[in-house]
Amino acid sequence: MTGNTANKIAFVLGGYEVGMLRALLEAGIHPDLIVGTSIGSIQGAMAAADPTLSGVMAMTEMWVEFVTEKVMKTAPLHAAANMMHSHSHYGSSDALHKLVVECLGEQTRFEDLTVPFQCAATSIEKCAAHYFDSGPLVPAVMAS
Repeated sequence: MTGNTANKIAFVLGGYEVGMLRALLEAGIHPDLIVGTSIGSIQGAMAAADPTLSGVMAMTEMWVEFVTEKVMKTAPLHAAANMMHSHSHYGSSDALHKLVVECLGEQTRFEDLTVPFQCAATSIEKCAAHYFDSGPLVPAVMAS
């Protein structure tokens, strides 16, 4: 690159990148942009809201508690029955929605985040992707 144009760093997150976030922050690497999809959209939004090592450590603790209390207690046959009935999801998203609201705040907008953030969602019914980078955060993250 020439002139005063600086390199930009983006963290692109899917499902299991909390350890990567910790390692990058410990190495002094900080994002200019965070992008997420699926569970990575929750992690990305949380990291964009608090892009610090303490924020990532809190995220780690939150996931351990959530998986232990909510995910591991869901019976596999119940999840499969939900998928067959709904054709789009394995179970209710109520517990996850509550978690997202608790972590991000119900009124938080993309514009409120410390680091710019974008997330992607897929409409199974329309076979189309949708990208979010502004407006209310929780509905976009839940759609992802």
